[in-house]
Amino acid sequence: MIVTLRPWTIDDAPALMAARDGDPELDKQFAGSGPVTRSEHAAFIVAEMCVDPTSQVSLAIDVDGRALGNVGVGAIEMRHNTGWMHYWVAAEARGAGLA
Repeated sequence: MIVTLRPWTIDDAPALMAARDGDPELDKQFAGSGPVTRSEHAAFIVAEMCVDPTSQVSLAIDVDGRALGNVGVGAIEMRHNTGWMHYWVAAEARGAGLA
């Protein structure tokens, strides 16, 4: 098993959809009702799962080429060097020490 952290891409939309379908609790990670279709998940990745060191960093937990989770820092406040840490792992990958 090869595990890496990498930026999210629109090609990860099916994996993001599968993770949400596998655990309704992940809906808490999405504002409002969240994306439904593959194209909406891809748009969500572009808009929300970005790497912007001045405001947020979200990285895919990649296992053997498939995004199975997320680790990130949001609400980065550069003046105080603080941020809100968050993570999740798809139900199918839990218990493997990824988080």
